[in-house]
Amino acid sequence: MDADAQPDPQAQLRKAIVQIMMDSTLTEAEKAQKRQALMMGGWAASKSGAEEKKDTGEAAHAVGSLDENLKCGVCLNLCERPVTAPCQHNFCLACFNKWVNQGKRTCPTCRAPYGDHFARNPRINTALILALRIAKNPAKAAAANAQTKAVARADNESRPDQAYVTDRAVRAGLANAASGKIMVTTGNDHFGPIEAAHDPTRNR
Repeated sequence: MDADAQPDPQAQLRKAIVQIMMDSTLTEAEKAQKRQALMMGGWAASKSGAEEKKDTGEAAHAVGSLDENLKCGVCLNLCERPVTAPCQHNFCLACFNKWVNQGKRTCPTCRAPYGDHFARNPRINTALILALRIAKNPAKAAAANAQTKAVARADNESRPDQAYVTDRAVRAGLANAASGKIMVTTGNDHFGPIEAAHDPTRNR
């Protein structure tokens, strides 16, 4: 191994987590909080729940800081097809590829080095895509959540004897019908013929 080789960010992260776990002065809750803050990077809350204030000024500041985390470190716009670096900074996939093609192997924001594997194969952060959609259009996201309706689950006694089509069916006919009443009372591990004892209601 070369003396000039950069330390692996994943190895540094594991080492930091082990140090937190070995610290006997911390309670389990404090250890969990520190691990969470370490894993989340810039996304972690800086205050505990007891210290948080509910006033609108702080809420507006939180939205602003969330917006900063969703911005590309290169073009400074909201990320398009976001890639999250090992140091937890986000970039557009196109901006990141352009940066890497210039031969640079450090984060544009904090200058933390990352490996060739990440540079060759950046992964789009699908969880961040959802956050970006909500940040771009919060009213539409709220409307989509309001449209989801609860589906009542029918118990076996209230189902009809034959298969039936519900109002949630996408196709016509019995292609995606719900099953009718389950007549037999066998265990999941039953193997063999189904006898009259397994069908107490019809006894056949």
